[in-house]
Amino acid sequence: MPWFRDTSADVRVAAARRAPPAMNMAQVVRRLTLPLATTSQQFFFVLRHFPYTGGCTLRDLDGFLAAAIRCCDGGHAAQKRQALTILSGITGLHGVARGFPLLDIYQVVYELTLRVLDPKRIDQGAFGLCGPAALATLLAKTEPVTYIQLAVELLTTGRSHVRGFSLTPGEEIRRYRPSGTPQADWLVLASLRSSDQALTSNTVTGEYGGTTFFDMMGWLKQAGFGVVVGAFAPHLTGFMRTLSSLPIISGIDRWLSCDFHPQRPSFLQGISLEFFSKQNGNLFLADRFLRNHWKVFLMVSEKYTQTSGDVDPIASKLSLYQDLNLPARQLETMRTNLITQYIGNATNHWVLAKALELPGNGTVRITRYSWGGKSTTAPIPVELFYTIYSGFIAVSCMKIEDAIAAWRW
Repeated sequence: MPWFRDTSADVRVAAARRAPPAMNMAQVVRRLTLPLATTSQQFFFVLRHFPYTGGCTLRDLDGFLAAAIRCCDGGHAAQKRQALTILSGITGLHGVARGFPLLDIYQVVYELTLRVLDPKRIDQGAFGLCGPAALATLLAKTEPVTYIQLAVELLTTGRSHVRGFSLTPGEEIRRYRPSGTPQADWLVLASLRSSDQALTSNTVTGEYGGTTFFDMMGWLKQAGFGVVVGAFAPHLTGFMRTLSSLPIISGIDRWLSCDFHPQRPSFLQGISLEFFSKQNGNLFLADRFLRNHWKVFLMVSEKYTQTSGDVDPIASKLSLYQDLNLPARQLETMRTNLITQYIGNATNHWVLAKALELPGNGTVRITRYSWGGKSTTAPIPVELFYTIYSGFIAVSCMKIEDAIAAWRW
């Protein structure tokens, strides 16, 4: 035996033995049937090692949908079953996705099924479609039938007229096959955005489809929610803050946009616009809407939403250097660089908030849906959070009279 042995093959064999083999759709359906899966938890336990990428029989896909319908549970279970029943009506149209001809119908049906059962899987992927992603997550969570009707009409006809939505995405959108975004999410999110910006081979995907406060307010009004309240205060950040002494620039820092649909709720009548425009007042109101079980969208820094853990990332990194007796100026430069790296210096990302943590120690954390999942951000000082927070939009499914009656400060 030679003194040297290439162990790479052994490592691969051992890894293959540890990892369960990938299953095809027929095997998945069999696993969902014997033993019979009846909950969404059991459903996703079977799917955990199944990266479906197309290619199965109609019989297997119908069996998969039947299993998903059987596993609908939790809130809105009846609506989920109705939504998946609607979806099962298009499985026989394989290869006839007239609305989006480059998308695979089976792949889209599979991905939409997962999103009905678990809406947090909605993922903008490589494109700047955070606003539509947050809205689609809300629709899938609260009105799965509307979400699926929207998707099915877009897929089969290239347009949709569901409730207040009238969507006719351009041909560049419909004839694009995304590589960095799930097909079902491109179908819905790009159509919701329906950007006038041309989608070409030269388009920077991460920058394509940015969503303004006014875009979000318009979509939420069209979506038919009973009450919509928005307060947006784009305070200066980064380089613009250095120019704040200029009159035309300082005016931006004091600019505020509030919008109420169908009208301003009576419990907000005594609150001044100045209170809305101040970051602490604005964040306080966002927290109160969440505590009253409204659905709340926050405009924050994209980089910050990707932090996690229980420790302030800036303070923990900086502490490694504070015992080295470095000059204060150098430490401040390092802190600035760390903020840029981990927190960012711009408000450019919409998230659907699950909870806000505003503890007495002066830090802020968000539990949010974004990037195809739910997670809680790292705690950062509230003063630092204010630099990457521009406001909120809150919606209620109740009629305005009922929302007012249910409100508790």
